[in-house]
This record gives sequence, C-alpha cells and structure tokens, in this order.
Amino acid sequence: MTEETTQNATSEVAKTDTTFVPDWEKKAEKLEEMVKQGLGKQVGYKSVDGQVVEPILLTTEQQDNTYPIAIDKPVGFIAPAYSWFGEQRGYYEAAPAYQGRKIQELTEGLNKVVKDQEQIKKDQETVANDKQAQADDNQTLKLVAMIASQLGTLTAKIDSLSKQQAVTTANPTQSADNKGGEK
Repeated sequence: MTEETTQNATSEVAKTDTTFVPDWEKKAEKLEEMVKQGLGKQVGYKSVDGQVVEPILLTTEQQDNTYPIAIDKPVGFIAPAYSWFGEQRGYYEAAPAYQGRKIQELTEGLNKVVKDQEQIKKDQETVANDKQAQADDNQTLKLVAMIASQLGTLTAKIDSLSKQQAVTTANPTQSADNKGGEK
C-alpha cells in the first residue's frame, strides 16, 4: 500500500512539474552517477550522421572529441546533434520545433537584409540624382558665365555706339554745315 501511495505521489509531482528534461539528458545524468560510483571513466556523447546524441559510458578517459564520440556535454539543447565536418564543428539543435523557429528567425533576418538593400539602392539613386543635379547646376553656372561675358561685350558695344550717336547728335551743325557748304 505504501508503494502505491509513493507511486501515485510521484505521478502527481510529475504531472505538476513543468520542467522538461530531454531523454538524452536523463540518460546522461544516470551515466554520470555511474561514473561517480566508479563503474566507468567518463560519459561520452555518440553522434552519427546528424542523429540526436546518445550518451554512452566510456571505460577509458578521452581527452578530445573524436568521431563519433564527443566528450563535451551539450548544454541548452533539446535534441543536440554534433557536426563533425565543415567549418562549424560542434553541437547544433536537431529538434524540429527549434528548426521552425530558426527558419523564422532566418527569414526575418533575410527580410531585414532585403529592406536594407532596398534602402541602400534608394540612397544610391538619391546620390546619383544629386550628382546629376549638381552637374546640371555646374553647366548652368558655365552658361550664366558665358552669357555674362557676352552681355559685357554687348554692353561695351552699345556704349560705344551710344557715344558715337551722342557725338553725332551733339554736333548736328557740323553735319549740316558740311551739307550747306557743298551748295
């Protein structure tokens, strides 16, 4: 009867306990206890072809991660797998739920990069338009300078003609005298 009561109490605690402990971690904890009892030297984590790690008891101590056994304990993973190849050697999350979140994070990151790229393109177009406007302004300034130069020349000619006309207008008698003297 006490055994039934203990089992029922344990079941009730398990139902109310919301802390999730993955199976691989439970097995690793049992193996660590065995190491403490002297039944093995070390706990290793076997990972082959992207499969979730399997904690194993090692009878000899291993210093480094050597395929297919990693000695570093995966921490913070639901379903860790070890990547043995490529630049990213180490544990990664193999749980589908996590991968869905990771895909969403990557998608959001990609969307941000696309928006940033669009903004950069707009900024480049603005700079190009500003440069064109500046080039147009420089061309306009050159034209204004040419027109000012031509106006200066025209003004000088008009002044010269005005002076000639003023002289002619001021001495009309001389012209008339010349005409009268010929008679």
